[in-house]
Amino acid sequence: MTRHPNIFPDLTTPIEHDYITDPSGMAYLREMLSRTWAKLKPPTRLTPSQWADKNRYITYGSQKGPWRTSFVPYIKEPMDRAIEPDVEEESIIAPNQSGKSEFGLCIIGYYAEHRPTDMAVYQPTADLAKKFANDKIDPLIMDTPSLLAIFGTVKSRDKKTKTLERRFLGNHLFILGANTKAAFRQLWAEVIMKDDYDAWPAEIKGEGDPGKLADARAESFPHTKKIINISTTTKDGESRIQRKFMDSSMAFYHIKCPHCGMWQVLLFSDRSVFADMVPHGRLVYDTENGLEPRWAYYECGNSQCANRIIEEWRKPGLIRGGKWIHLHPERRKHLGYQWNRLVSPFSGWQNIAAEFLAAQGDRDALQTFVNLTLAEWFTAQRVQSIDPTGLSERIEKDREAKVYEEVPPQVRSRMVRVNHRYSVPMAGFVIVISVDVQDDRLEAKVKAWGLNEESFLIKKVVLRGSPARMETWNKLDELLDEEFYHAAGFTLRPRITTIDIQGHYTDQVYAWILRKRASQRNVLGIQGRGNTETTTRMVADKIHTNNKLKVPVILVGVDTAKEIIYSRLVDYDQTRAQMHFCDDLGSEGSEVVADYFKQLTAEEQAKVLNRRTGRTRSEWRLRKGHKRNEALDLEVYNLAGFHALNLNMKLEHKKFLQRIAETKEMESAPVQQTKPTRPRRTGGDPFTDGYQP
Repeated sequence: MTRHPNIFPDLTTPIEHDYITDPSGMAYLREMLSRTWAKLKPPTRLTPSQWADKNRYITYGSQKGPWRTSFVPYIKEPMDRAIEPDVEEESIIAPNQSGKSEFGLCIIGYYAEHRPTDMAVYQPTADLAKKFANDKIDPLIMDTPSLLAIFGTVKSRDKKTKTLERRFLGNHLFILGANTKAAFRQLWAEVIMKDDYDAWPAEIKGEGDPGKLADARAESFPHTKKIINISTTTKDGESRIQRKFMDSSMAFYHIKCPHCGMWQVLLFSDRSVFADMVPHGRLVYDTENGLEPRWAYYECGNSQCANRIIEEWRKPGLIRGGKWIHLHPERRKHLGYQWNRLVSPFSGWQNIAAEFLAAQGDRDALQTFVNLTLAEWFTAQRVQSIDPTGLSERIEKDREAKVYEEVPPQVRSRMVRVNHRYSVPMAGFVIVISVDVQDDRLEAKVKAWGLNEESFLIKKVVLRGSPARMETWNKLDELLDEEFYHAAGFTLRPRITTIDIQGHYTDQVYAWILRKRASQRNVLGIQGRGNTETTTRMVADKIHTNNKLKVPVILVGVDTAKEIIYSRLVDYDQTRAQMHFCDDLGSEGSEVVADYFKQLTAEEQAKVLNRRTGRTRSEWRLRKGHKRNEALDLEVYNLAGFHALNLNMKLEHKKFLQRIAETKEMESAPVQQTKPTRPRRTGGDPFTDGYQP
C-alpha cells in the first residue's frame, strides 16, 4: 500500500521552519542567569574600612562627598581590627573633630550589612541619644544605598523613630541614653558601643555603674561580643576612658621622620602624660605675635637628627605612611588606641598653637585644650582645703586696683532704691541674686558677672527673722526691687534670683516663688545634687517643674560647681574667671570679713571608697572646726543662676557698650532752653484771681 505523502512525510529530508530565533530572548535568559548567580554566590567579604570606601557618602560637615579612609588613615586599623574574632573590646581616646564619630558609624554600617546582629549604641543622656539618632544614624541609612535597602526609609512619624529603635533583617539597632534605668533592662546586643563615655553619669541610682550595666547586655554572646568605648577625656583619676585605655594594649600612632627615619608620636610637648611612654618630639611655634602665631613646625625627637624641623606641608604624607605600635601587644582581647589633633587633617598646627596660647592664664580653658585637642586627661592638684586668712587680701588688692568705686553720696540720697556701698564695676553687667533659707533668717548674695565668667561681689545681706513670718519675705522683696548703680552712671536690675528649696520652710519658699513669678520676676528654685546622684556633671541642668505646685526648679551639680569655685579661688592669678570681693558683707562686727571667707572655704574635697562598687569618688564635706558654709552655698546658687540664664555674653557685652555710649551722648548733649511764655489772663481780677500760664 502506498503511503500518502501528506500523512507520512519523508523523515530523512530536513524540515524547513517558517520562523527564526528571536535574539532578544537569549539576552533575557542570560540576564536572568546572571541575576540568579548574583543572588546565589556568597557575598564578597570586606573589612570595615573597605566597606566604608565602597558605600559611605558624607552629606554633612566640611568634607562632603565619598568616604575616603586614606584621608584619615589612623582610623583604618581600629576599624578593621574591631571585627577580629579574638578581640572583645576596643577603647578609643580621640580629640574632637578628628573622625571618632565616623569611626563608630562605619562599624555600625558594616555589621548591619555583613554581620547582621543586634546592636546597642549608648549616649550620655536620652536627649543626646535622640539627637544622635536623628543627626547621625538616619543620615547614615539614607545616604548609603546598601543600608537603605536593609533598613528601609525612615519616616519622621514612624513609631520606631520615637522609641529610638531601627530594625533590619530581623535584628535591632538600639540608640539609648545611659542616664535611664530602662536603657539597661530587657535588652540584649552582641555589639555594645559606648559613645562619649566620660560624660556618662557616675552611677545610676539603685542600679550601679552604667558602664558595667551596658557591658552586661552582651553577656549572652560570650564568644562573639564586641564592646567599643569611644570618648574624649576629662580629669586624671576621674576619666572612665582613661581607666579603660590603661588596661588595653595602648596603641599610639607613629610617624616616620623624613630626615632620620625615627618612628615617633606627634605629642604637643614634653609635659604630655604620654611623654614617658613613647618616643616623641614637640611642636615649636611663634610666640612673638600674641595669640596668632605666624608659623609652627614639629621638631623631631631624635637629638642626632641633622635637620630636626618637620614642616606641616609634609604632614599628609607622614600620616598616610604612619603605623600603630602597641605598648602591650599581648593584650589581644582589649585593644586601645589614642591619637590627638596634631595628626588630624582637620586641624592645622598653627591653629593648635593659637588655642594653647589663648588658654594661658585660664585653668578651665587649659583643661578644655588638654582634653579636646590633645586627647589627654587633665592632671591638676586636687583641692583639699583653702586657708581663708589669705583670701581677705583680695579685698585690699581690688581696692588698690580700683576695681570697686563707692556709690556717690548724691546718688544714694537721690535714688531711694540704691542701698549698697559699692558701684557695679565696669567689667560687670549681669546681676544675679542668690538666697539661702535658714531657720531664723534669710541670707542673700548679690553678684555682677562679666565676660569669661569674671564675677564681682556687690553685697551680702542677712535678713533677720523667721521665714514663717511675712515680714521676713517683705525684706527680701525690697532687695529684689533694689536698683544697682553701675560705674557707667546708670542702674541695673537683677536678671535672675535663685533660692534654695531644700530643708527649711519649703512651702513658704514655693509660695514666695509663685508670688514673684506672678509679678514677672525671674525667680527659680535650687535643688542641689552630688555627682553620684545626678545624670549630668553640668552646673545647671534643665529647668523642671516636677513638684506639686509646678514651681520651676534648677537641678544643680553642686560638686561640679564647688570644684569650679575652689579652682578659681586657688588660681586667682591664673584664670580670667577671677572672683572679686568687697567688704559690703551686710553684718556688724570687725570679724565679718574673716567669717565670710571662713564660710566660703568651709568644705574640702576628699576621696571616698565605695565598697559596693570598689571605686573611689570625690566627696565634699565640712572641714574640722567649721560649722557654717552659707557663703559657699550662696556662691554655688549664684553660679548656677548665671549658668541657667545661658546668655551669649559677647552679645550682652555689645548691648551694654551701646547703652554706655547712649548714656554719654545724653549727658553731653546741650540742654535746650525753652522760651518762657507770657502769662495769659483768665479774665478775672489780676490782683485777686492771679494769672495762669
